[in-house]
Amino acid sequence: MQVQNKEIIISGMDEAKVYKPKKPTYIISIVDDWYFEKKDIEELDKNFKNDLIVFDRYKFEDATGPYSEFTKDIAKNLIDNFVARAADKKILYFHCFMGMSRSPATAAAINEIFEIDVSRDIKKEYYLYNTDVYDVLIDVAKTNKYGRFSFI
Repeated sequence: MQVQNKEIIISGMDEAKVYKPKKPTYIISIVDDWYFEKKDIEELDKNFKNDLIVFDRYKFEDATGPYSEFTKDIAKNLIDNFVARAADKKILYFHCFMGMSRSPATAAAINEIFEIDVSRDIKKEYYLYNTDVYDVLIDVAKTNKYGRFSFI
């Protein structure tokens, strides 16, 4: 899968509600029952109805340790969808409620798995990233030999 030459954008919900792409965009939309209300989801869906946008939504709380809802099944589904739907997109857009924890963790892992922008250290940029989400994605990528782990 060719993934280089893509821009990675990470944001919170408010920015995602008004995001207007200029290039083909793949969005990973992360929501939960704690922060997101029905009207928030409706606004996101309305904004994501755009010929330049393809998106997938995942629902899990921003928790770690034994409280984490982010499972290996969710991670595998997320990576499989990314592989199937992001190849021809120029922008990779990741959002969660605040854009500080789950979406940076997801973006960092996807960036590292597929070596999209090797000069960018998303974990340093977003030091509050959710380590459980990141670790599960990396573990699933290694186990299933995705991206850079396909040669191991």
